[in-house]
Amino acid sequence: MGGAWVTDVTAKVEAERHIALMTEVQHRLLEDMFPRHVLAYMTEEGGPWNKPLEAQTYLSTSFQRPVVRDINKLATTHSKVTLMFADIQGFTPMCKLLEPRVVMAFLNDLFTRFDSHLQDCGVYKVETIGDCYFVAGGLIGEDEMGAPVVLSRKSQEDPQHARRVFKFAKASRGPMLKLAGQALSP
Repeated sequence: MGGAWVTDVTAKVEAERHIALMTEVQHRLLEDMFPRHVLAYMTEEGGPWNKPLEAQTYLSTSFQRPVVRDINKLATTHSKVTLMFADIQGFTPMCKLLEPRVVMAFLNDLFTRFDSHLQDCGVYKVETIGDCYFVAGGLIGEDEMGAPVVLSRKSQEDPQHARRVFKFAKASRGPMLKLAGQALSP
């Protein structure tokens, strides 16, 4: 009597689904952090460590440094971009008087309010550096699928780059000063 072997692969299928989900989450996070051309550079030739995929060992406990390649491939020219650096007046003296958690809660509240209006004004938050909020107009656009992409060709220049940054900053037409006034002051 021939018996068929039945193997329950439920755990394996669930593990593969979990890995696929985590990979998608990581990919979306990286897309939020880096322009596409930087991601392509990082993943070409087997990944950021510049080893063929089959040679990479993901369970290795030793730290591997990335191989330096021609970083000039990442440079792009932007002839029409407006940058804005906004600092909080009196921030350093304020920090001397308040607990760090209070300062962090204030910055989080303020910068979250600013972040919520970036897309409305068409500007891109480059970074926050301490109490400095750094935005750019004319740097980021959308590709054919609606995903954010770094503008790199003259034909992609945004003639409204300065107006967008000004709109973001100006109290009567943009949210920055209004939102700063709404943030809970420590």
